[in-house]
Amino acid sequence: MWFIEKIRTTIDGITSINITTSTNEQTSTEEGTPINPLGVTTEKDLLSMDEASQMVKYPINMPSYVPLGFMFDGIYIDDPQSISTSIEIHFSTADVNDKLIVTQIPTTGATSFSHNVRGSIEEKTIAVNGSDATLIVFEDRVQMIWQYKTFVFIISGNINEEEIIKMAESII
Repeated sequence: MWFIEKIRTTIDGITSINITTSTNEQTSTEEGTPINPLGVTTEKDLLSMDEASQMVKYPINMPSYVPLGFMFDGIYIDDPQSISTSIEIHFSTADVNDKLIVTQIPTTGATSFSHNVRGSIEEKTIAVNGSDATLIVFEDRVQMIWQYKTFVFIISGNINEEEIIKMAESII
């Protein structure tokens, strides 16, 4: 059974959200690898679904629902040499102004994510196909993080809460 611990603190106008998943009731204090779900600072080589499927050792969970106007761009594989590498499924609008990224991370143990945000955010827990998910509404995007079986999923992009929930529910 998986357990999720969520800690939110605000100090001097900076909000920090830490999410830890674990197979034990006691969560690990060991930090995981930092993840940049929007990938906005680096150029990434995107692969087709067929190419990516041949390179990873687990099924790629493509959402069956994608908000109107978004098109599949490709899949980025974080570390093709690693058996437990994470992937990012990229979508964008025709003018490429809006991006949407679904990150799929295989988990074999405790996993941690941390956000430090200056400015206002809204954070809440919702249910996605029977699993608790954390929905974070930033000023310029929304993000959802949840665990299903042996994967952590993160959806991040310029869409509204209803759309991100529909997309999340279509992944499993």
